[in-house]
Amino acid sequence: MSVAALDATVELGARAAAVVPPAELSPRTRVLLRGPIVPTLLRMAWPNVLVMVAQAATGLIETWFVSKLGTDALAGMALVFPGVMLMQMISAGAMGGGISSAIARALGRGRSARCSPASCSASADRSIARSAARAANSTRP
Repeated sequence: MSVAALDATVELGARAAAVVPPAELSPRTRVLLRGPIVPTLLRMAWPNVLVMVAQAATGLIETWFVSKLGTDALAGMALVFPGVMLMQMISAGAMGGGISSAIARALGRGRSARCSPASCSASADRSIARSAARAANSTRP
């Protein structure tokens, strides 16, 4: 049943018909919801862009340094690279996404005490330890 149909069928007294003001938004939330889009995106994106540039520069510098050691060292780096990238993507994507999701859900429920860095780090450490233990047990004959 829609609100319009409900209003048509129910008569409200003067006391019940009082308009409840919406909850006041924090200044940060107000800027996200009502501020200009492009400046807000740029302000939020520059730390990520800076980190990505630093990571790309580090990769290039490491490759240049290893290339000075010879082709064998460069071939070894190329052999290890897929494994290193897999570990980085798992930690950034799966673990980072899971932790971000857990923090967002706890904040949404009003449980900000569960969002401390120590509790999230401990939770991630337990998950990694459990996964490592399962992997070790599954490889036994």
